[in-house]
Amino acid sequence: MTRATGYGLRAAGTPEARRLKPVAGFIALFLGLGAVLSAQADRQQAVNTFNAANAAYGAGHFDVAAPLYEQVIVALPDQPIAYLYLGNCYDHLSENAPRGSKAVVDLAHKAEANYRLAVDTLLALKQPNATKNAVTALEMLSVLYAPDRLRDPIAARDVMEKLMRLAPDDPSYVFSLAKLDINAEDYDAAETALAKAITLAPNDPGGYAEVAGHYWDIAAHGAHMTKPREAAYLAKGMAAADKALALAPDNADATTYKGQLTREQGVIETDKKKQSQLYREADALAAKAKALRIAPK
Repeated sequence: MTRATGYGLRAAGTPEARRLKPVAGFIALFLGLGAVLSAQADRQQAVNTFNAANAAYGAGHFDVAAPLYEQVIVALPDQPIAYLYLGNCYDHLSENAPRGSKAVVDLAHKAEANYRLAVDTLLALKQPNATKNAVTALEMLSVLYAPDRLRDPIAARDVMEKLMRLAPDDPSYVFSLAKLDINAEDYDAAETALAKAITLAPNDPGGYAEVAGHYWDIAAHGAHMTKPREAAYLAKGMAAADKALALAPDNADATTYKGQLTREQGVIETDKKKQSQLYREADALAAKAKALRIAPK
């Protein structure tokens, strides 16, 4: 389980994580959508172009792959995999464009349009593999709408709600929705989402650690936070961290968040002696968490 940051999923947020799986696995789906491909020369050419685009994509040459995928789409506009890969090419090209340039936004919008076309055409197939790839496209969209990209929390929420409908048993999307609520300063809604996420994985220490992290985020960074209100959120986070550690005493994330929660308790503590004790406990937890992360598995 990964803690959500920004508007999307941390795991999908890095450039390497946004590289799609090897394209060879999708060729069968491509061929299956065009039953007469091999019987018609122009469609066979589309297959050849698709393979060339895949090779360029696999080598990281997104500027070469993008126009090839565009050609495939012209020949076969109902080809969802081409939309997905074309969107991902523009996504990477946007990330690589000069910061602050108009190209960054233009390429990001091209990525957005093709991801959305991929979602629509993949879901229309009503096939498990196609739906799985639609989920991938939606995850890519969620990152595209992040504060450091297109900065669109409304679109991000729409995407996250779609993901929750497509994968109702996956708590990671609910945690991402909670992060959106936290960004919008709707802490009651965030708490509702956190409670829902836990019901999906009631015995998962990672889930409780995630809850602890979100409560620390609210308490430490929330707007208009009075000391009593912050103390209440810290207590809820501490309860979640303790639950995680009861299930898995060596959980590094839970240990980290408990340390952060403890330090924040020290920040708002007015008794200097108690404050010093809390800081010592926070330091000890931080050291323990570091040791847990570097310990051999």
